[in-house]
Amino acid sequence: MSKEGEFVFFEKIQEKLSSLVKIDEFELKEGMLICGLDAAYKNNEGVAAAVIMRLGEKSPISEIIFQGRALYEYVPGLLYVREAPLLLGALSKLSVKPDLLLVDGHGLAHPRRGGLASIIGVLTDTPSIGIAKRLLIGEVKWENPMIGRLEIAGDYVGIAYKNKKGKIFYASIG
Repeated sequence: MSKEGEFVFFEKIQEKLSSLVKIDEFELKEGMLICGLDAAYKNNEGVAAAVIMRLGEKSPISEIIFQGRALYEYVPGLLYVREAPLLLGALSKLSVKPDLLLVDGHGLAHPRRGGLASIIGVLTDTPSIGIAKRLLIGEVKWENPMIGRLEIAGDYVGIAYKNKKGKIFYASIG
């Protein structure tokens, strides 16, 4: 299969998995286990980190590092192909199952309405939120200087948050 054919295949998988994202009411409660997930690379060698904290406490209760080789280069819109195997590897090593995942990548704020956070959330059957540093699609309607409503074609898919240094982060349900 050609690279283009592989990417079309990965897009189809992404569209199918994004249709399985659960958009349910979710209430944060004291004591819940929140897991942050991120990956970094040097050439094709990757390292994924999973850090779990209990809501209301200040110290991590679990920290996992998982190393592996990236099978693909980064392709815009298909971050999951590169990072999901590493992040899932890190999650598999945790001794407890988190109640919520915070993933460095998009959730519904994605051209196919299913970014990395969506894929990880669906595959692990865990509520997830994608937190990204760059907007792929949509527009922000600023409600105040720090918080904006993130919309795609008029649909409310997440929020934009501008920190005190002016850096914007985009959060959407996974």
